Amino acid sequence: MDLAQLIYSIKEASNEKLRSEEIFRFIGFCLTHAHQSESQNYQDVWALWESGRHSLIPDFYFVEFGATNGKTSSNTYMLEKNYQWKGIVAEPNPFWHEDLYKNRSCSIDTRCVFSETGQTLEFLMTDIADLSTIKGFGTGDEFKAEREKSKTITVETVSLLDLLNTHNAPPVINYMSVDTEGSEYGILNSFFMQNEGKYDVKALTVEHNYTMRDKIHEMMTANGYKRKFTEISRWDDFYVKEYKNV
Repeated sequence: MDLAQLIYSIKEASNEKLRSEEIFRFIGFCLTHAHQSESQNYQDVWALWESGRHSLIPDFYFVEFGATNGKTSSNTYMLEKNYQWKGIVAEPNPFWHEDLYKNRSCSIDTRCVFSETGQTLEFLMTDIADLSTIKGFGTGDEFKAEREKSKTITVETVSLLDLLNTHNAPPVINYMSVDTEGSEYGILNSFFMQNEGKYDVKALTVEHNYTMRDKIHEMMTANGYKRKFTEISRWDDFYVKEYKNV
């Protein structure tokens, strides 16, 4: 179905239920922001959607790790540059650092976000630089062969909690982008165990690459998050915090 057919199909009276579904309203929101979005799966637009679609909220805060050059396929570039959000981006691969500092004005950390701070780990620098990851991760997805021929360097690790503490993050994180090519579960699981309510993360997108999806979903659900828009989120999952009435 092409775009013209889609918009008229949704408009038809027989599809009134579809017209009332949030996913179709979100798709319309994506279309109106497509010219601004830098992310691959509209993660940046989704963050804006979940924040209440406010235009300029300089007090809103993001965290993105696996940031590469800070712009290409970035899930937070639009939020910083177009909507004045503040935040942190982290990227351990030195291939990206020069461009990252050129492209972003927010806080930047060049350590490798991991389940704990202070380790020195082997890191695989792949020819396709955004597939780089910690050695031992990313072995179950379609890019395994690319990583097997990579160059190895060493990186210093920082836990997600310590990353937030280091950069004096506010207690409310409006959006967090988690993309580390295989270590996402360990990073988040450690954070949830250590956080003790200090930081309230309202929305996250978590890359799963169809290898750890169920395990990540179980962890996120156990920590009070609801998954949304699986029909269109592809290799990421979109999670929003559910707040129960007391």
